[in-house]
Amino acid sequence: MRAGKWAHIGEEALKDVESIVIIEQFLKAESTQSIHIEELKQLNEQLKMKLGEWRQKLYEINQDLTGISKERDVLANEVENLKKGRKSIPEGVQKLQRILQAEFGEVPMLCDLIEIKDPKWQNAIEGYLHLQKFYLIVNPENFEAALKRYEEVKARERIYDVGLVDLKKVRDHHRGPKPGSLAEVVMTENDHVRYYVDYLLGSVIKVDSVKELRQHRTSITSSCMLYKNFVARNLNPKRYEVPFIGKSAVVKQLQLKEERLQEAVEALR
Repeated sequence: MRAGKWAHIGEEALKDVESIVIIEQFLKAESTQSIHIEELKQLNEQLKMKLGEWRQKLYEINQDLTGISKERDVLANEVENLKKGRKSIPEGVQKLQRILQAEFGEVPMLCDLIEIKDPKWQNAIEGYLHLQKFYLIVNPENFEAALKRYEEVKARERIYDVGLVDLKKVRDHHRGPKPGSLAEVVMTENDHVRYYVDYLLGSVIKVDSVKELRQHRTSITSSCMLYKNFVARNLNPKRYEVPFIGKSAVVKQLQLKEERLQEAVEALR
């Protein structure tokens, strides 16, 4: 897109240069006596207009280049982290995770504790869970202390919308998943997390086509059309285009980020 935009600007520039050359040739060909003052004024206004247009276009190009340069630096940092096995996760999650781990030991995200055994439903699960896949998992006995610590730091650290799962309550209110639900294609070795997955996904029924959506209170297709609360909506691809769930997510993220980094580098050449 950017390359196309700049190519278009280049074509316009060529036309403007040709116009200026024609004007220059005209001035050389005509004697100053034969040129009327009104003609000179018109030429002057035309040149001023072109100069203003090109100043604006130069500003836009510089803005684009600055944006691409920043994007390249961010992507380069993300690629480096992914090569070390660290996913690119929301800043607030990173902050709270770091604070809680300093006091309670390992505090993983939900997406690090589950695997999707059928790739067909990867996008649907990633998209449906959205920010919930980043929710932090603490041992049940540490939840109240972790919640207290969260309350203490949330304003100072500006941590918003980061979930802390109460696994004890989830276990106490556990109900098995419905047959055919998304929960059936999610695996985990943690019993407490199993209960939470059943809670989140156990009532979301997998269907093969949009014609079947209305047969269930909550249902979803593998193409990410969701039916819930009597409303059908297509999930935003931004929710699932970068995978986070499972051990293979790092490899997939690395591939995507390296491709984007290469595009950014090429755009700056």
